[in-house]
Amino acid sequence: MTNQQRAKLRTIVSQIALELRAKGAMTTRALVEEVMDRHADLIEDAKDMLMKEALAGWARRALKSDRDELKSPQFEMPYELAGVKLPAAIAIPYTDDDDEDAPLWTPIEDASFSQLEANLSMLRGQIAADMRKLQSIEQLHNYLAPFMADERRDDPIGLVLREQAAKPIPKSA
Repeated sequence: MTNQQRAKLRTIVSQIALELRAKGAMTTRALVEEVMDRHADLIEDAKDMLMKEALAGWARRALKSDRDELKSPQFEMPYELAGVKLPAAIAIPYTDDDDEDAPLWTPIEDASFSQLEANLSMLRGQIAADMRKLQSIEQLHNYLAPFMADERRDDPIGLVLREQAAKPIPKSA
């Protein structure tokens, strides 16, 4: 699959997501099934690449895991770190031959200190992005709380936001 075909498929997924979102709540599965139904020919062309990406997702989850069975039996921890649960491997920022950013997974015991620092930097960036999202959602929640009495808790928040936006802006004294 070419980058152009990949971009087309991403655009299609985004467009269908917008359509389904306009109809209300949706599941990831419903979105996937709708894309597959409407664009079976494109999916057929992309099947190999899509399967590789799905397997890559499973592989990432396995590599991120801190499950004991994935740890190297030779990897012993000093007593000061006895309670620390480490993943089997860490992701190192890397650009592959296709010029796509993809992490290079390195077994934790084989990682250099520089690679550990690169992983920490990448994780901090991801956490910072998640914290910005968390703060925005918390700010929205805190703003809406006074307007969402018990009888309105299940109303769409867009309705309440439109009601509040329609109110005149108070003039300062």
